[in-house]
Amino acid sequence: MARRGDYYGSYADAGKRQRRSVGLMTLIDAVVVVVSVVVIFFFVALLIVSKFSPETMGMFAALGLYSLYLYVAMLILVLYWVARWRMINAAVMGVVLVVGMFSLPSYYKMEIDKQHLTKYPRSFKLLSYNMDEFSLKDKKEGLDSLHNFIFREMPNIVTLQNAYEVDSIDSLLRVKRFKQMTYTQKRGNEALAIYSRYPFAKRHEVDSLHNMIWCDIVAEDDTIRIYNISLHIDNYATDSVGERVVPERTIGERMQAWSEQSDFRVKEMDSLMPYITSSPYPCVVAGSLNDIPFTYVYHTLADELVDAYVEKGHGYSHTYRGYEDKLRMDYVFVSESIEVLSYEVLYDADMALHYPLFVRFNEKDKHKK
Repeated sequence: MARRGDYYGSYADAGKRQRRSVGLMTLIDAVVVVVSVVVIFFFVALLIVSKFSPETMGMFAALGLYSLYLYVAMLILVLYWVARWRMINAAVMGVVLVVGMFSLPSYYKMEIDKQHLTKYPRSFKLLSYNMDEFSLKDKKEGLDSLHNFIFREMPNIVTLQNAYEVDSIDSLLRVKRFKQMTYTQKRGNEALAIYSRYPFAKRHEVDSLHNMIWCDIVAEDDTIRIYNISLHIDNYATDSVGERVVPERTIGERMQAWSEQSDFRVKEMDSLMPYITSSPYPCVVAGSLNDIPFTYVYHTLADELVDAYVEKGHGYSHTYRGYEDKLRMDYVFVSESIEVLSYEVLYDADMALHYPLFVRFNEKDKHKK
C-alpha cells in the first residue's frame, strides 16, 4: 500500500510539470506573436510595394522574390493560432491573408475552366520565347529543338527575345511560311524578332533603348498590333544553371541587386508605355519583362492590359529555370477587346533558362460570327 507522502509527492511533481509546460507554451506563444508581427509587416509590404517605384521602396521592391514563402508563413501562423485557440490572433492573421488572396491569381490559378478550344477553328496562336542564346543547348541542337516546337504547336505568330543566329531562324521559319519581321540588334548576337503567317501592315523598332519592336498584322478584317519586348536583366540566379555559375548571395544581397535592376526596368517601361497605350488597334504585348508579379513594372502593364495567365492560366506558373523554378518573368498581355482562349507554359522546352509561352486568342465575338 502506497504511503500518503508518496501520493502527495507525485501530485506535487505533476503540478510542477504542468506549470513548466504552461510556462513553456506561454514563452512559445510570445515568440510566435513577434514572428506574426514581422510576417504581417512584410506581407502587407508585399501587397503594396507594386504601387510604388523601386527607387521609393528600396530593397522592399524585391519582396516579390519571396512571396510564396510569405503566403505559406501566413497560412501556417493562422493554423497555429487556431490550434492554440487564440481566435483574435487567428482572425487578424486570417483577414490579412484573405486580403492577400486577391493578388494570388497573378501567381496561382486553380484549374477550373481549363478547356481545349477545338470549337474555335480560327484563332491567333502566339508562341513567345526568350531564347537566351540557347544557353542550355548546343546552338545547332537548340535550333533543331526550336524547329520541332514550332512544327508541333503550329503557331501563326512567333515573338523571340534574345534570339541567336537570326539568319538561321529566318531560313527555318520561311519554310513554315512565316513572313519575316525586321529585327532589332541588341547586344552581340542577341536580337528581338517577330514572325507571322499573316501580312504585316506596318512595323516599327523603338530606337531609343532597342528593347521593343512592334508590327501590325492583318488577318481578314482584323488588325492587331503585336509588341515584342525585353527589359534589362542581369545574372542573379542563385545556383549553377547550364554553363552559368553564379556566386551564392545572401537574401539581402539578392534583394539589393534585384531592386537596383528594377530601377532600370522601370525607366525602360515608362519610356515604352506611350507606344503601347497609343496603339490605334487592339494589341498584344509579349516578351520578357524580366520582372515578377508584385512589382511596379508588372503592374504598369497589368493596370492597362489583361494578363493572359490571369485569364486562362492554371496551376502555379513559372517561366524561368533559375531561382528554384519560382519566378514568372515572361508574359503575354492583351487589350480588353481581345479574348484569351488558352494559355500554356511549355515546360518540356530545355534549350534555355526561360520557357516558351503559347497563347491562343481572338478579338472578342469574332469566333461567334
